[in-house]
Amino acid sequence: MLPKKIEFTKHKMLVLAPDECPHCHKGIDPIVLDVLPVSGGTKAPVVFVAYQCPVCEDVFWAKYFYLEEEYLTQRMMFTEIIGGEGLTKDFPLEIQEISPSFCKIYADAYKAQQAGLSEIVGIGYRRAFEFLMKDYAIYRNPNEKEKIYASSLSQVVTEYSPNEGTKEILLRATWLGNDFAHCSSKHDDFNLEDLIQLIDLCVNDLTADIKRRKYVDGITKK
Repeated sequence: MLPKKIEFTKHKMLVLAPDECPHCHKGIDPIVLDVLPVSGGTKAPVVFVAYQCPVCEDVFWAKYFYLEEEYLTQRMMFTEIIGGEGLTKDFPLEIQEISPSFCKIYADAYKAQQAGLSEIVGIGYRRAFEFLMKDYAIYRNPNEKEKIYASSLSQVVTEYSPNEGTKEILLRATWLGNDFAHCSSKHDDFNLEDLIQLIDLCVNDLTADIKRRKYVDGITKK
C-alpha cells in the first residue's frame, strides 16, 4: 500500500492507495484524479478517490470510510475497489507449495474485501489462516495428519509452532481471527487490517522457517 495525501472541502487526509492496478495488475504508484466525499448520514463519512494507472492509463475508484475527528492523522486503507478485475495477492513459492488451500481461500477473502463485503471478510481470512497453520504442521509432521486436522487451531499453534517467537505471533493471529468468527469480540482495539498484518507476519515467519530447514537439511559438512 502507498500513502497518499488527498484534500477535500479544505480537509487533508492520508489514505493508503492500492499499489497494484486492478486492470493490468502491474505494480504502480497511482495518480489521484479526483476526490469525492459523500455524506454517510448516521454512518461513517465516505470518500471516493479516482485513481489512474500510469501504465495502462485505465481509471478505477477506491472507497474509504473515515472518522471525522481523525482525518488529519488516520492512515485509511481502501474498503472497496471499483473497476477492473480486482487486486491480487502473491505468496512465496514455499507457502504456495505447502498450502495451496490457504492461497485460494485468502484470494477469495481478498476479493470479498475489495467488493465491500465487510461482514464476511474476517471469517474468510481466519479460515485461510487455519489452513496455513495446519498444512504447515502436516508438512513438518506428515505422519500426524489426522491428529492435526482433528485439533483446534489453538492446539496446533501451541504444539507445532517452529519456535517461541513465531508462536506468539501465530497465537495472536488465532485470537484476533476468532473475534471475526464469533458474535462478540475480545479485542476491540484491533480490526481487520491488524488481522491482515498478523497473517502477513505469520507467512513471513513460516516461509523463513521452511527455507532455513531446506538449507540445513540439504547442505551437510563434507
